[in-house]
Amino acid sequence: MRRIKTKIEIEKESRRNQMIVGGVLIVLLVVSIAGYGFLNQGNNKLEKAMYNGVEFVKQSDRWYAKIGGVDFLFQYLPGEVENISVYGNLNLQNYVNKPLYFSGDGDRNEIIYNLGRYVERYQDACLDECEDLPVKNCSVDNVIIFSEDDSIRSVQNCVFIGGGVKGSDAFLYRLFGII
Repeated sequence: MRRIKTKIEIEKESRRNQMIVGGVLIVLLVVSIAGYGFLNQGNNKLEKAMYNGVEFVKQSDRWYAKIGGVDFLFQYLPGEVENISVYGNLNLQNYVNKPLYFSGDGDRNEIIYNLGRYVERYQDACLDECEDLPVKNCSVDNVIIFSEDDSIRSVQNCVFIGGGVKGSDAFLYRLFGII
């Protein structure tokens, strides 16, 4: 048979149990934080690369570079895209404070991230008749056209970019004078 406990004994026992559970939780928290810190020490080394005097630092799956005091990001290093042929002249000043139009299916994100601060605005467009999009002209408008080949061609104000994201990175590197 159990002994009858007073209210004070029950409160004392409850407080003691709470202190034990609290102490165990604090020890568990401290041990997990310390373990995380020790296990991740080797992962703190940043992967870096240099190309033509520009330092690239890899964070997550992108390469970041500071060029002229401005942060840029790329998926590929310049050495990985320098074999993509470029025909015609590319000049950043052609895009400053002017609208930029995109035509075709391609990954615009990297171009928008890196050029978006220079251009007036950007939007989709067509070179021929199409529904719901403005029709643009290479002799007047800056248009980036995504193509199927593995080269970059500049014709008047249009730039044809092939090669997917690698082609976009090659275009940007040449535009910023890194390659």
